[in-house]
Amino acid sequence: MSRSFIRVNTRTTQVSYPSNRPVIIQTPINTYAELGTDVDGNTTIIFHGGITPTPHIVAMNFLASPPASALLFGYIFTIDVAWLADFAGSHFRCHAAPVRDYPIDLRLNNASIGTILFPAGSNAATITSVGHSLYSASDGDYLELLAPVATDTIAGIYGALLGSTGATVGN
Repeated sequence: MSRSFIRVNTRTTQVSYPSNRPVIIQTPINTYAELGTDVDGNTTIIFHGGITPTPHIVAMNFLASPPASALLFGYIFTIDVAWLADFAGSHFRCHAAPVRDYPIDLRLNNASIGTILFPAGSNAATITSVGHSLYSASDGDYLELLAPVATDTIAGIYGALLGSTGATVGN
């Protein structure tokens, strides 16, 4: 059986490779690789430089029914944290579902970076980042979740944003 080798000497590289071929990954010191599959069924290998990331979870809840434009949650970072596009791996739920779509604005340093959307009648939210982009926060940055202007029957909002430390992404 023939083997295919991929050697990477750059900080961040993305490689697509047919999924029917074996691949051996050799990464430089202090790097790691993530495996995935693209829309064409190819195995995708994403190489990252630096320290292997450590999960960083920001867990939050707002148990009451939020008033209009309320600050639902605030958090100040004491370390650098990075998030994947659309805050992959993050989840939000509520005990009482909203009657109308209920978008919660996710803000970093007073700039919108995403939306936590509870569709009408749903207890589970979808989370999207602005432009489906990667985002990061630094020591001293602050994260806020703001309720929409219109009130609703939603109550008991809780969830977690999954990020990582030791990884870098561009905003």
